Amino acid sequence: MCRKGYILKSKKAFVLVATLFIIALLSGVAILTLNLQSNMVKKSTDLFLYTQAKLLLKSAADFAVLQIGGFDRSDGYCLENLNINANPFDINVTINYIFAAGNKPSKCNNCIETDIPQSQNGTAIIDVIVQTTNNINIEPIRIHNRSVRLP
Repeated sequence: MCRKGYILKSKKAFVLVATLFIIALLSGVAILTLNLQSNMVKKSTDLFLYTQAKLLLKSAADFAVLQIGGFDRSDGYCLENLNINANPFDINVTINYIFAAGNKPSKCNNCIETDIPQSQNGTAIIDVIVQTTNNINIEPIRIHNRSVRLP
């Protein structure tokens, strides 16, 4: 009878060790699954924000062309900068102009005078920088685009 009790005790010990091993294994699988899931969520968020920044870049360039077209240059000034806040992005637009010799507005600082056809007088070189603001905890995004437009 002693032997029978000994065998039962060793089976209970084996079952306890096997149960602990299975629990540890399942915990490891759960931790791995949560880690992969959080990485996928972060990558999806970063991709969404990068795509949004690219669309804002194009929209800001088009908006700058509209603003240039409506700007009154009769007083000698020209539109040189635009700053747009589209949370969580800051958009900075710098505009340089190319004018035919003698046609430059008197108070316009961002101008180049050169020999160009009169039909291209006032061509704008538009630099757009879209970057994330510093007040959010995401991967920093900074995109730059330069385009030449005739407003």
